[in-house]
Amino acid sequence: MWMWVAAPAIACLAYNSIVGEANSDEALTFDNVSKSFMFMALSLFFCLGWGFVQGFFGRSKFDMADWGYSFPVDVLAICLIQYSGDVRGSWTRGMAYTALTITTALAIVTALQTCTALAMGQVFRPEDKWGPLSGVMKITHKGIREGIARLEASANA
Repeated sequence: MWMWVAAPAIACLAYNSIVGEANSDEALTFDNVSKSFMFMALSLFFCLGWGFVQGFFGRSKFDMADWGYSFPVDVLAICLIQYSGDVRGSWTRGMAYTALTITTALAIVTALQTCTALAMGQVFRPEDKWGPLSGVMKITHKGIREGIARLEASANA
C-alpha cells in the first residue's frame, strides 16, 4: 500500500523533469500539476502513516520486504526537497528536513532489523507458509512421494 505514496511523487518528479527540459532556460518551477502530485503523495503518506500509528498496518515480525517501505518515503523526501528549493520558506524547508529525517530513521531502523535478523539466522530460511497454495503443494508433494513409492514397489514385484 505504501507504493501509493510513490506513484504521485514519481509523477511529480517526472513531470518536473519533462517540463524542465522543455523550458531549459527557466529554473525549476512547481506549477499546479506538479504541486497536485506532490500534495497527493503527501496526503497519502499522512493517511497511511496514521493507519500505521493506529496499528492497522503494523506487524511485529521482520521481513526483508520491509526495505520496500523505504522507497516511497525516499521518493517523497526527494520531491519535498525539490519543492523547498523552488518555493522558498521556512515551512517548505521544515517539510523537507522532516521528510529527510523520517527517511534516514527508517533506513537506520530497517538496517538494524536486518542485521539482527542476520545474526539470529532468520533471513535465508524458507517459511512454511509461503503462499495461498502452500497447503495444496504439501498434499501434492506427499501424494507424489507415495505414488512414486507404490510405482517402485509394483515395478520390483
